[in-house]
Amino acid sequence: MHQQSVSLSQTKTQNLAKIYAEEVTSSIKLIDYVVMELRERWKNNPVEFGALLQRRQVFLDPSVAFHVSIADANGKIAFSSMELVHKPIDISDRAHFRFHRFIAVDELFISEPLIGRITSRLMIQFTRPLRPASGHFNGIIAVSVSPEYFSRFHKAIDLGPDSSISLVRRAADSIEIFQISIRSSVFTVGVLSNRATWWF
Repeated sequence: MHQQSVSLSQTKTQNLAKIYAEEVTSSIKLIDYVVMELRERWKNNPVEFGALLQRRQVFLDPSVAFHVSIADANGKIAFSSMELVHKPIDISDRAHFRFHRFIAVDELFISEPLIGRITSRLMIQFTRPLRPASGHFNGIIAVSVSPEYFSRFHKAIDLGPDSSISLVRRAADSIEIFQISIRSSVFTVGVLSNRATWWF
């Protein structure tokens, strides 16, 4: 009887993990679509870009922080959807900027949760490069998303008071863990790596 209960519990956990993986994958695809769509808007009309974002703001969940920024080819912030308290802001040392600067592919980069230099909050950076038809590097666009965005599934399902969900990003040289705890609502990060694949 005990073994049967354990087996059922394991099956339930595995099924929930698969559902959560699909939820996170869908969310990442949606964010990437937003990044690419905003990139085109910036390229076509940078003057009206701020007004566009303000109009879009009404459709966003006010309980979850989102931030959009543009960095030039030197890593200096050229645009921010938030007012810049300290100027200039340089992100040339950040992993997401260096990735796009030195790897000439149009690929989504997802950072580890880090304290944003503009927001001063724990955020995850979703970034793509800015490259004209000539192919040279013009900078990056970043959509910064609060980790709370990925806790919606966690909050909607009762897994018990001591439960947690982890997003694990594996690389050849390290493992990164992003963990959400129900009881403490704390986000913890394990060993960091610059580029890897998310595991759930």
